[in-house]
Amino acid sequence: MLVNVWDFLTRNPQERSVACHELRGDLATVTHSGATHAQWQLELPGGARIWYCVTRAAGKKPGEVTLTRVSTHHPNATK
Repeated sequence: MLVNVWDFLTRNPQERSVACHELRGDLATVTHSGATHAQWQLELPGGARIWYCVTRAAGKKPGEVTLTRVSTHHPNATK
């Protein structure tokens, strides 16, 4: 399972699907290193969730994936 998550987050972290999407409302953005980024959620089997943002490097090169929250259950904030 974790190998699949790593593979997804390093190859296509902003690919929308039923299991992966941007968060909405107050959770839609997150501030990291002084900049605001869209916050994404990856849903895993059993209700686990990974929230993250993708930062862009200078020159529009692919950026870094920064985990903002990892939960072994469905977070109450999104219910």
